[in-house]
Amino acid sequence: MEAIKCIFCNKSSDDVVIEENGFKGRKCPECGLIFISPRPTQAEIIGIYARNITYARSHRSNDYAGRLTARNNLEIIKRFKENGSLLEIGSGSGYFLDEARKAGYSVCGIELNEYEAESINKTFNIPCDNTPLSNSSFGDKKFDIIYHRDVFSHLYDPISVFATMNSKLNDDGILAFETGILGDADLKYFSYINYFEYPGHLFFLSRASLKKLLARTGFELQELFVYSLIPKLLFRKLTDPIINKLNRRAGANNEATEQPSSSNAAFHDSNSGLFNLLKKTYLFLDFFACYKIGMMVPKDRRPQTCIIIARKCDS
Repeated sequence: MEAIKCIFCNKSSDDVVIEENGFKGRKCPECGLIFISPRPTQAEIIGIYARNITYARSHRSNDYAGRLTARNNLEIIKRFKENGSLLEIGSGSGYFLDEARKAGYSVCGIELNEYEAESINKTFNIPCDNTPLSNSSFGDKKFDIIYHRDVFSHLYDPISVFATMNSKLNDDGILAFETGILGDADLKYFSYINYFEYPGHLFFLSRASLKKLLARTGFELQELFVYSLIPKLLFRKLTDPIINKLNRRAGANNEATEQPSSSNAAFHDSNSGLFNLLKKTYLFLDFFACYKIGMMVPKDRRPQTCIIIARKCDS
């Protein structure tokens, strides 16, 4: 464990805004970044995911949700880059890569969980590395698009990783990523969030810290797509008791797949057609609450998820 300062402003903070699992999330007084301090080592963070088969199974059990989100985000990416080579970082079970290939992109992935990386290589026949992004990833190959979703918060050294992403993009390439923006939210809304997933999540951005991140790593913001998380969080609070009851019933009739305790919208697998129909309906409504209703309702001072499109700055 090590005490750290804001990675952008180099300022310490006594303003603890999140406490979970024995970890403290502190808010930078200058840019609003929320960061864990003290935090685990890089090796400990990688170890959370690298050989965690439960983590891999939970991704695979939510195939339908993964594909809905993938198609939504690909529609946005298409507006800025209709085709070309695409690298996804943190590929999970490979659903985004599979959808991107169907949409006409040439795809590669990086996934640190060895079970998921192996599955992407074998099931989808898509090249997927099992080591962190570096300048030597996929040799000298550069990409037209680099994409990641819910990855920024897990990065031990985001500035270094984003700078490497910049170097792996072609000159006219784009960076597209989705991440939560909690640093600007009124703290009263944090009670809506069941899990911050500490210590897996190390950072939560604010708008000001997002600008610092892009400027520091050679990117310029092209467009920001903002969705309030409140409709999704309310939907989950209302339905969590039902989901838990359905999971207990499925577990009683099945050798259920173990799920991570901090997972949101996590379902056991089941051979029941009715259960799977209910699961699919739930996942669609969860997606709709976030990306459709969340796009229309008020967003200021509320927890958000944002899809960011950025381009390399001119050399």
